[in-house]
Amino acid sequence: MAPITHVLSFKFKESTSDAEKHLLASSMMALQDQCLLPDSNTKYLTVTGGKNNSPETFHKGFDCTFVVQFDEKDRQYYLDTDPAHQKFKELVGPHVDDIFVFDFTPGVF
Repeated sequence: MAPITHVLSFKFKESTSDAEKHLLASSMMALQDQCLLPDSNTKYLTVTGGKNNSPETFHKGFDCTFVVQFDEKDRQYYLDTDPAHQKFKELVGPHVDDIFVFDFTPGVF
């Protein structure tokens, strides 16, 4: 199966403190170690990301972006079932005004 690149950007609420933003970003990065396949208890994704630092003005108010990579067969488990991801969604939900998600298969147009 082809790998999927899952791009995720957060626009935090104005009321979200810098400390909370740091905790949420760290929690997102930690999913790389916390998300495990139930049948084999093995890691199945990679995560990288960071805070916007572009000098261009096209970020549309989004604060940070993450890039998650996993196999296509594991995407639905990640989105709907993985307990670590579900816990993260509950943690981040109250702190965001907007979320941007874009998935693609590299080289497929």
